[in-house]
Amino acid sequence: MNELVLSIILLAIFIAHFFFSWFTVLKNETWFFALVVTITFLTPWMSHLWHILYGEDRITKCPESKLDEPFGWTPCFEPTYNTFVNTYEITLVAENIFFSVLDLSNLSLLRLEIFNINSSVTFINF
Repeated sequence: MNELVLSIILLAIFIAHFFFSWFTVLKNETWFFALVVTITFLTPWMSHLWHILYGEDRITKCPESKLDEPFGWTPCFEPTYNTFVNTYEITLVAENIFFSVLDLSNLSLLRLEIFNINSSVTFINF
């Protein structure tokens, strides 16, 4: 029940942020761009909050893992769905890289638009 309540609260924040962004800060942009901005700025912290409250699996749950070494989890790696979608060592890193690139792209698009610079300089163009 707590997960349902948190999901509803996070969804309401997401929808509110989308409409606020689209009708105020990004009023000259398309709805798709406003949605991308909302996704890239809200998903990382919502994901962290969810995993802090409800847990996240670790790959290091085996006797061969070396907890004090970088990449000490590699002896425990198994290519399963849960490993790629719900583990601290892989999912969190992939999510942070993906959303950081998308955030930087969005910010550069907005910066270029504010200063009336040609947007062909950016590497992800919406």
